[in-house]
Amino acid sequence: MSNNNNLSRRKFMNLTGCASLGSLTFLNTLLNLKALNAASSLNTNLNDYKALVCIMLPGGNDSFNMLMPTGQNAYNDYAALRPSIAIPANEILALNGNGNGYGVHPAMPDVQNLFNQNKLSFVANVGTLLEPVNANNYDHILTKKPRHLFSHNDQIMQWHSAVYDKAQLKGWGGRIADLVYTGNSNQNVSMNISMGGSNIFQSGESVVEMATQYDRAYNRASTINKYVPDSTYPPYLTRTTSIDNMLAQTHVDIFKKTFNATIKKSIEMSGELNEEIFDYYSENAWACNIDNPSYLDQDLEVVAKIISRQSALGFNRQIFFLTFGGWDFHGGGPADGPESAAVKHAGFLGGLSKGLNNFYECLETIGKQNEVLTFTMSEFGRTLTSNGNGTDHGWGGNVMVMGGPNVINGGQIFGTYPSLALSAPQIAEQRGIVIPTTSTDEYFAEIARWFGLSYNDITSNICPGLSNFYTPNAQAPIGFAQI
Repeated sequence: MSNNNNLSRRKFMNLTGCASLGSLTFLNTLLNLKALNAASSLNTNLNDYKALVCIMLPGGNDSFNMLMPTGQNAYNDYAALRPSIAIPANEILALNGNGNGYGVHPAMPDVQNLFNQNKLSFVANVGTLLEPVNANNYDHILTKKPRHLFSHNDQIMQWHSAVYDKAQLKGWGGRIADLVYTGNSNQNVSMNISMGGSNIFQSGESVVEMATQYDRAYNRASTINKYVPDSTYPPYLTRTTSIDNMLAQTHVDIFKKTFNATIKKSIEMSGELNEEIFDYYSENAWACNIDNPSYLDQDLEVVAKIISRQSALGFNRQIFFLTFGGWDFHGGGPADGPESAAVKHAGFLGGLSKGLNNFYECLETIGKQNEVLTFTMSEFGRTLTSNGNGTDHGWGGNVMVMGGPNVINGGQIFGTYPSLALSAPQIAEQRGIVIPTTSTDEYFAEIARWFGLSYNDITSNICPGLSNFYTPNAQAPIGFAQI
């Protein structure tokens, strides 16, 4: 990311006393907060409810150890490239139906069950692309490839923005929201709610995310870390009192006035959310309690509570963003600790699998499983070959989509799962870089289409490169969504 604004941001923080506040979840987002009524929407007649729930897996998920071939020849190719990290054939959890010939990591029995019950599907070998690429043209000087492949920051930006040849700070989720937000009666709280901090994905021209965090001890969501007006706990009380005193001051300076107004607006949004969600469920039973919830479970539970109250809140469309990070398992370095990359990866996959299952069960309990499309993203897959203990940055990877029968075509593997032989047409370099066979544009476009956008909206505003891979017609770009 460019450093062009570092000086002005630093000056702005000094002018407004930001440094004394510590970590503010909302800061990067709300410094750019715009009036929610600043632009007209293309789609305003929304009579139903739909929500997108994006689970970002930053670090680069080794997804060819998440979804593996089980047929003898295909498995042999897979195991030959990964002799030290391949999952033993007898431990892979087999998938039924369309998934016959494939299976999932042994730490993911919940995902196996979701798939076999037609509640979850995979999209194979998805990645950022400017045009179709294969091993033959991978190194050709005229082949167009996304900028800075294998870079975490750049590839995260590209997965968030759907722009692959330059830096872009507006995301495809934000651009979707720009087109539909006026279909919500509530214009006080952003339709884009992030449990994963400020992000490019949800940032649009007229809509930016409300980045919030859940304080389980006080059963409150807040855009400001440890700002709890009702708390008597000294550290929270001190911070809350300091912020309230700052907000009570009158300023002539435009930066200070703007910053105060921004904080007040964020507190108002948190207040409305807390009143409609957490105060409501303090007085009314919540049906989805989870024993020993993980951080992912806790974030997804907050999302489920907000979804359950969408009518009271005045939302017909919402987009949620969560981060479940730490997937960069190179292995062998001091930062990786004593556990092997394989053991760590298994733990993360297990946590993701349980979190998805708990969330889906909760959506069924509150009757929202046919109104919510949950999907995963990770900035890249990993190399098929091991570096000795782990893997290095790759390109294409496998993702998951989850929803009820009116949301997805469940129990299927969409896209093209590539041959994992080193000589295969989608495998580049001796490291075994998997070249994507399905573009992120196709993946994002189908999600946007399910959300209610037309293909004209999508090609004009969301995925301008879609025509390089797909010509709009009666068939969906990939086929996983019910559209």
